[in-house]
Formats: sequence, structure tokens, C-alpha cells
Amino acid sequence: MTAGKDEPRRFLIDPTMFGVHAGAGWQPEADISERVERVAAYIQPRAVCTIRTMYMVRPVEPLARALTKAGYRTQVNEVYMRRQFSGEYRVPFDELITWALALNNPNLLPRAGSITELLPPEGETEDW
Repeated sequence: MTAGKDEPRRFLIDPTMFGVHAGAGWQPEADISERVERVAAYIQPRAVCTIRTMYMVRPVEPLARALTKAGYRTQVNEVYMRRQFSGEYRVPFDELITWALALNNPNLLPRAGSITELLPPEGETEDW
């Protein structure tokens, strides 16, 4: 599978592992100009993996319910959200914050003691 140039999953060695396996391998950084996108692409699947761990089966549905129940959305486009989960679409940071608030889970947001902890590891990894 080849990821498009605007898809966050394009930075993974195997784009199908985006948001599925926390230890998915990341391609080496080709150019410093893409660093911001790489950091955002690294944060997004970590949040998705956390949600998948919380709900295991069809995680988009409980997230959609939580967003509407908490009043953050009147309706949720689940198809669009599934594409965010698979890395086809970016999750804007304010949306990620909304997910964390709706699910009452601050672990969806990035925490780092240093800048290097925000950068995806290159190659195959076991955990994050």
C-alpha cells in the first residue's frame, strides 16, 4: 500500500500499521522541513492506539458517541473519523484535545520530557 503525500501514515515503513500497532516502524527523516508533520504523524497514531486499547472493537463508534454526548459535536462523520484512525487524514491538534476531553482521557495528548521524545524513532520499535 502506498500512502499519498499528504497522509500522515506515509512516514511509516508499513502504512497499514498506522494506529494499529504502537511499535510500528518509522522511515528515516528525509528532510528537516518535514519534521513538524512527522511529529504530528507520530502523536496521532499514539492517540488512536490508546482509543483502540480502551474500546478494542470498532473504536470510532464509542468516540463518536462520547463527542456527541459531551456536547462537542451535534453529529460526527464516522467515515471521516475512520480515515483519521487509519492515517489517511490528519487529526488537527484541537480535535485531538476534543477527543481527550470527550473521553476524559489526558493520555491521548502528548507528554514529553524532551524534544527528542516527540520525534518518532527510526526503524522498527517495540513500544513508545
